[in-house]
Amino acid sequence: MTRARRTAPAYRPSGPDDGCCTTARVRGGRVERLERHARRLRRDAGRLGLPLPDPREVEALLDATAREHFAAREGIVRAEWSAAQGDQPRLSATARPLDPLPFAWRAVTSNATHPGPIRGGGAKQIALAAWDHARAELVAGEIEESLLFDAEGRLVEGSRTNLIAVLPGPRFVTPALALGGVEGLGLDCIREGPWAIEEGTLEAQRLEEVSALLAVNVVRGIAPIVRLDGRPIGAQGTLWAQRLGGCFGPPSIRPGPEDAGDPSPGDA
Repeated sequence: MTRARRTAPAYRPSGPDDGCCTTARVRGGRVERLERHARRLRRDAGRLGLPLPDPREVEALLDATAREHFAAREGIVRAEWSAAQGDQPRLSATARPLDPLPFAWRAVTSNATHPGPIRGGGAKQIALAAWDHARAELVAGEIEESLLFDAEGRLVEGSRTNLIAVLPGPRFVTPALALGGVEGLGLDCIREGPWAIEEGTLEAQRLEEVSALLAVNVVRGIAPIVRLDGRPIGAQGTLWAQRLGGCFGPPSIRPGPEDAGDPSPGDA
């Protein structure tokens, strides 16, 4: 599968802030996996060499933000532990609606090159140019994910998800963390189930043999990627997304008849 190159927005420079963040799903005013998000923010702060936030304060802020904005509906809350250069980090939280996405996703190969291993080793950092650039390539109703490859042509992660390829066997392979991807909570949830997820290397050409390519994050759960750069990929994506996705609860949009296989360009 040849990596497509397209016209895309220019890189947006990283801001002066230094820090990490975690994003959680809210159902009926309750933050899912609240304690895990607090621990993750503290873990990532340590990896970045920042002072550590109090996890109880993180939990309290996320909980209060969720109850204020989403008392009886779904939404997303984000906690950030960040500082301007030379300042001490501060804790903040934001809320946004849970935008509807189809069950099956379409993806593109990003024009941005993943920087590879950087300071923080798997931390979910703020204001990184390659991630910002890849997210700018998403198009509502047309493109749900943008895949980042490194300079050696190895798949590292999506702009907002970790990835799992289902290979013959079946084998479940996610890009090795050593390549520089974010260590997401979604992958942790899947690994707690019966599925053995191994780390490995996935070049673009190898994606041609996958029976499924799954996008994973703790907010969205698992979404099958069924088209990449306009071409079908992973004919069994819906099947494997349903099998592996039970730990995340019911999806926001359940698969309809059109999601049983690879959609036409107008589907999903």
